[in-house]
Amino acid sequence: MSNAVSLTGDDTVIIGGQLITDFAIGVVAEISFPEDLVKVTRGKNGNTVYALNNQGFQSEVKLKILLGGPNDAYLNAQMVSMMTSFSSFVLLSGVFIKNVGDGLGNIKPVTYLMSGGVPKKNPMAQSVAEGTPEQSLAEWAFIFGNNGRQIG
Repeated sequence: MSNAVSLTGDDTVIIGGQLITDFAIGVVAEISFPEDLVKVTRGKNGNTVYALNNQGFQSEVKLKILLGGPNDAYLNAQMVSMMTSFSSFVLLSGVFIKNVGDGLGNIKPVTYLMSGGVPKKNPMAQSVAEGTPEQSLAEWAFIFGNNGRQIG
């Protein structure tokens, strides 16, 4: 019996060629896939129909970064550019790399490669009377039309 180990840390996030480093608190970067890759329907007499769902190749990325920092300014400039002339906006690429160690000194990257990205919404902001660290961060959301995942 083998005891598998997965040590993670030192992740890398790049949006539009910009290395994102101004991370805040909590879950600072998250990639998700809102749609299934395959749709399955069971029919009459036990027949099953499988269909590739191209919507499953879309990904969403959420980032929590320092409000007003260099990364916030860069992402804001991308959003302003998109809203100024949507038709001429250059779609963003994205890279999310998780470095995974095996406990024996070996590291293997798990890489998500994304293309066709746009800011999904304005970043959230808040003001709290009692004071809370969350009021000092910008929560950005992006959607990418295509993604791939590689291990190693």
